[in-house]
Amino acid sequence: MQSMSQSMDNVTVVPGTVSCNTGATPPQFHVVNSYWRAYDLAAEGVTIPIDVTCIRFGVEFALAGSGGQQPLELRLYTQPSPAAFPTSVPAVPVLTELFMMPDSANLTSSIFVAGLSNTVTVQPTETLIVELHLPNGVPGMHVFFAGSNGNGETAPTYLSAAGCGFGVPTPMTALGLAQPVHIILDVLYLPAGGFLTPTLTVNIINQDPMTGLTEFTLTNSNLTPGHEIWNFYSFNPCTNGPFFGLCFSNLASELYPQFNTPLGLEPLRYLATGCSKTMGPYFLPTGPTIAILPVDFDGTNGILYSAGTAVNQMF
Repeated sequence: MQSMSQSMDNVTVVPGTVSCNTGATPPQFHVVNSYWRAYDLAAEGVTIPIDVTCIRFGVEFALAGSGGQQPLELRLYTQPSPAAFPTSVPAVPVLTELFMMPDSANLTSSIFVAGLSNTVTVQPTETLIVELHLPNGVPGMHVFFAGSNGNGETAPTYLSAAGCGFGVPTPMTALGLAQPVHIILDVLYLPAGGFLTPTLTVNIINQDPMTGLTEFTLTNSNLTPGHEIWNFYSFNPCTNGPFFGLCFSNLASELYPQFNTPLGLEPLRYLATGCSKTMGPYFLPTGPTIAILPVDFDGTNGILYSAGTAVNQMF
């Protein structure tokens, strides 16, 4: 997967991001805000049509009023290049995606990747406009500050917030801030029509000697949004087996029934709606080793896109 970033440092998050909110001291519940970046694909060196798969952004602080998560939106637009942003030329909305933002205390990184339910195709002659939109968080008592730093950027960060007097996207540099605020707001993409090879990670949470059960989660990464993801399994672990690394003592009874798995039965077969997905927790008897193979396979039309590497996991 490839990426576009206008941040000279798209890893480091430091305190200092601003938003339009209820006050100068906590709790600072956000009103309607949007953080923006505009990517002129030609200026970014992109010469072919691309499929946008995910948006990656920094998180300085996120705290929901309840439930440990709050609703945010990704909004994507396109307009012909070259065009100054914001511009009088209307941008064409191509996606509005609601997602739930976990509290920052529950994140393992200050960089969050939000997946799209399907890819968005952008032409190399277009500018892709990315809006990270915060609905009014006052009723739900939500707090959110996007992650930023002052380590340089190749194009401006914009903020819009009608409640604070600037209803159109306004460069952060025009807000009279005490320090530079360069929002991390990156684009992850593939060549149009491309696909990725899924991977699998098994995370053992607990092994209970009283019940004899192992608790675990499964994470598929490197996913292509809109594609069917399968996790085939075998109780006959091996190395470099004949079925994309898996071994079966009896195909008719062990493998073929798995092809009848209905779409939506996680973790065996589901539709990817982002770049990664963690499922579970699940429970299995402690002891056996099971081989699991992640596959990007359109089971409805019988199209195999790619098969990952089988993982032999002892439970």
